[in-house]
Amino acid sequence: MLLLGICAAITVGIYQGCVVLAFRQADASAAVIAEYSGLIFAALFGYYLFNESLDIYTSMGILLIIVPIALQAWQGKRQ
Repeated sequence: MLLLGICAAITVGIYQGCVVLAFRQADASAAVIAEYSGLIFAALFGYYLFNESLDIYTSMGILLIIVPIALQAWQGKRQ
């Protein structure tokens, strides 16, 4: 269990370092969609790996976060 905790801490540290580098290198609006897309994958992993149900509140919450950011990024690319 201790080894699992150490591996998780190292993995999270690497992830956070990559996020900091991404926000330094790219425009924040471009990097934030990748950051929040993790919500979708977390919901899918929970459903498939842990048999958690995806209720309407979780689905709506994900949509309320992801859709405006995606629309803003899409609109920014059009201009």
